[in-house]
Amino acid sequence: PHVLATAMVQHRLGLPGPGLDAATVSRNKALQRAEFGRTGLPQPAHRHTRRLSEATDWALERLPVVVKPVSSQGSQGVERVGTPADWADAVARRDTEGPLLVERYVEGQEYSVEALVHRGRVLFTNLTRKETTGPPHFVELLHEAGYGTDRPVLRKAAEELCRGVVAALGMVTGVAHLEFRAVADGEPVIMEVAVRTPGDHIMELVGRAHRFDVFGALLLLALGEEPAVPDGHHPVRSAGSLFLSSPGSGTLAALDLSGWADRPDVARYDARLAPGAPVRPAEDSGDRLAWAVLDLSLIHI
Repeated sequence: PHVLATAMVQHRLGLPGPGLDAATVSRNKALQRAEFGRTGLPQPAHRHTRRLSEATDWALERLPVVVKPVSSQGSQGVERVGTPADWADAVARRDTEGPLLVERYVEGQEYSVEALVHRGRVLFTNLTRKETTGPPHFVELLHEAGYGTDRPVLRKAAEELCRGVVAALGMVTGVAHLEFRAVADGEPVIMEVAVRTPGDHIMELVGRAHRFDVFGALLLLALGEEPAVPDGHHPVRSAGSLFLSSPGSGTLAALDLSGWADRPDVARYDARLAPGAPVRPAEDSGDRLAWAVLDLSLIHI
């Protein structure tokens, strides 16, 4: 919610930032699809619709599809629809929800690129591997930053895709968080992009993986300065954030995380929900029970 307000302040006062255009597009998935289509970047076939029922013929010819709100975060409202019966159920539940994006489902591993950008030039990129709950909601349960040192084709494709997205947005200065799926190492397909720091401790993971003060670099960018950063190609380790999801619905009776306390690979951890809270298998990020930041094994190149 802070992205557009911040961009407006930066624009009016002439301060460094991603730019009002980039911020506006980043907050609207339909605008992203239009901009990436205009510049020929790889993305799923899609349909922007006012009512879900209006996309029925298009969707039934392309199942499975993913339904998502035009503007949301934390996997809220994201749903994979696999069969005609599932589509009819989704229409019955969501037809009056408002503008929605319907996309052809892309099968492939999910990743993100975190990039620091200064005056339109990408200074640094990090590749993060993700694990999710899978269909139908794809709630993220693990992020592994500093990934891909042994997969040069994937890393190169991810970096080139990120540069293309930054150019398509006309992004000026700040941090970009690009999520994509890879059909193969050299075939990334854009899911969405944000021009803000990502959640789930990802920027902390980037700093741990590449061993530099990523938050200090972000502050320098916000002040209009160009920070000294590593090239991003040689992380010293991988770092992760892990999230627990409830296996069923009910009320949380207890949550014992004491087993994490003495593990050398657990840097920090905490509960997200307290005993007595209603729980369910995760349908969005707010359903996750607890988190841990991990320092994973050193990478030997």
